Amino acid sequence: MPKIARSGQDWILDRFIGTLGVNALMPGFMTFMASPIVGFNNADLDYISAHTKGVVSMRETYRKVGDYRANLAKSAESDGYTVTARRHYYYASLAYGFAQYTVQEDYSPLKKALHDKCQNAFAKVIKYADYPMEKVEIPFVDEPAYEATTFPGVLHLPKGEGPFPCVIFIPGTDMHKEQVPNPEDNIFIKRGMAVLALDGPGQGESLLRMLKVRVDTWNYERAVSAAIDYLETRPEIDASRIATFGVSTGSYWSPRAAIWEARHKNRIKAAGGLAAQWEPHFVTEFEYAQPNFKSNYMYMAGEDSEEAFDSKAPLHDLRQDIGEITCPILIVQGEFDELCTPDQVEAILANAKAPHEMRIYENEFHPMGGVAVEAYELSADWLRDRLDGKPVAQKLIHRVARL
Repeated sequence: MPKIARSGQDWILDRFIGTLGVNALMPGFMTFMASPIVGFNNADLDYISAHTKGVVSMRETYRKVGDYRANLAKSAESDGYTVTARRHYYYASLAYGFAQYTVQEDYSPLKKALHDKCQNAFAKVIKYADYPMEKVEIPFVDEPAYEATTFPGVLHLPKGEGPFPCVIFIPGTDMHKEQVPNPEDNIFIKRGMAVLALDGPGQGESLLRMLKVRVDTWNYERAVSAAIDYLETRPEIDASRIATFGVSTGSYWSPRAAIWEARHKNRIKAAGGLAAQWEPHFVTEFEYAQPNFKSNYMYMAGEDSEEAFDSKAPLHDLRQDIGEITCPILIVQGEFDELCTPDQVEAILANAKAPHEMRIYENEFHPMGGVAVEAYELSADWLRDRLDGKPVAQKLIHRVARL
């Protein structure tokens, strides 16, 4: 794990987790995990909360849940109950995925073992899926440190005749391609849209392949363009109707990809984001939030020197470039988001020339756990409307009340 000046504060986070449970990471985090958007089993989350006393023990509790669910899945599978097996394999993949995230070390045998378990479980989800789903390899050539020539994604396809409009799902920094969309309750498939979920540079399986995110070379944005190149080869996809949708830091890469595309082939028809992380320079995430946020991003970026990393942090800034986007923009955020305030997002949107909409959910924090279903589903509806060519207001800031 990269060391930063605040690494000595990690014990504080452990004490908070030990006292308050995993929700101490962020208010609403476990509610989001339990929502149909992710689809964690509630009993598993109760076990994780009850037995987690810090970051290291969190890894172990997630692993135990993964093993438990994998054993249930294998038993159901051996009896021929593939629908039951699929659900348990999905629960297992979620648990193993979060367990491996806590290991921030290149070439770690532990991280690889946990990640392999996540991949193996999700391979069974794909095998027994009730709609077409496949793991794909997207051609992509990056700097010499990355020896492979592809990066992975999971393509979800609606049943029936295509070609279908497609949403490229961009995960956040603590997410991976197997987590969203939930194959047991896929909000995009239900609306007739295909989804390509990415492990982009610095994420999930790509991180184990040593494909790091390079903020100074636009390599995540170029990877999204490579994903569009790939989708253009698929007859099931209507390549004239492609949108991006990102969560947390993915909400930053989504419009950044639209900026990159506007400068080149301009193929993105809508750019959406949820749990906005648009704060210029990511100051709160890197300097004031829990220390593991910054150390994880440094790990994703392949930076061991905090000084070198800090010199590149100012490159995280949408203010000057957002005006280049030509497609409609959607950003969804909690009123009390602790990483980026609604005022900061509104100030950046003021520079946008494309039609844009912002939804601010009352009394919600960064995970938006209390409104996960409505926020994600309304975003999916908005994306479908844009891909169908329905007009959108030039500028709309909507504050959404909740119970």
